[in-house]
Amino acid sequence: MTVNQALREWGLGVNEVKVYLACLGLGSSTRAQIQKKTRLPESTTKDNLKFLREKGLVRRPALKDNYTPRYEASNPQLLVDKLNKQLAGIKAIIPELRNITNSHR
Repeated sequence: MTVNQALREWGLGVNEVKVYLACLGLGSSTRAQIQKKTRLPESTTKDNLKFLREKGLVRRPALKDNYTPRYEASNPQLLVDKLNKQLAGIKAIIPELRNITNSHR
């Protein structure tokens, strides 16, 4: 399985994968740099950065001396941590789901 395939299975869209991988590869970078690397339209890059920030996969550190926002990927381990949290949540409701199934028999 390729990196792209794994991230798609994790739930990211094609363009979200492009933006996330660009952020990983570029390190701290501007939206324009990410857009250039991904060759996506400005609005697409902006929307995908917003989505990835909401998921916690990309962060925007506090501005320093200049006023151009920069973006950087969060630690990739976060992907595993989020999956483990989701798995724990599903495991916790399995007994309730079984009860629902058994009540119909």
